[in-house]
Amino acid sequence: MKKLLFLLLYFSILLPSCEDCGVSSEPKVMITYEDGLNSDNYWKSHYKKVEVLRSGTYDSIPDLDYFPISLVSDTTSFVFTDIENNTDTLTISYERNFYFQSKACGYVLDIEDMKSESQTTFKDVYIEHVYNEYPILYSITVYN
Repeated sequence: MKKLLFLLLYFSILLPSCEDCGVSSEPKVMITYEDGLNSDNYWKSHYKKVEVLRSGTYDSIPDLDYFPISLVSDTTSFVFTDIENNTDTLTISYERNFYFQSKACGYVLDIEDMKSESQTTFKDVYIEHVYNEYPILYSITVYN
């Protein structure tokens, strides 16, 4: 019983001292699709493949709900390919801010001021910052 009490006291002191360092993995965005015809706004029902252009190379995106954005560039491009091999392109730009937060966290990255570039093939793009939805930083809705 004394051991249990000691462990409980030890962890109750230790855990609150941990520092929140923010997003600790590759930043991600969530992209939803709206065409005005279907109530289903899930991109997978309209496109068979999505590729992301980061650091000069195209990477196929697995069947995920979240899309990674580049850490080495201020832009990321997504190429959506439908069943008939037609493509739609979305390029987003953002500001990367690296700064030293603390000894415990070291350098951290904030992504700010995300916007759609003019070379998109979608009719409209709406970008919204998402708070407290780790690992998603931004929600993007594309309209066709």
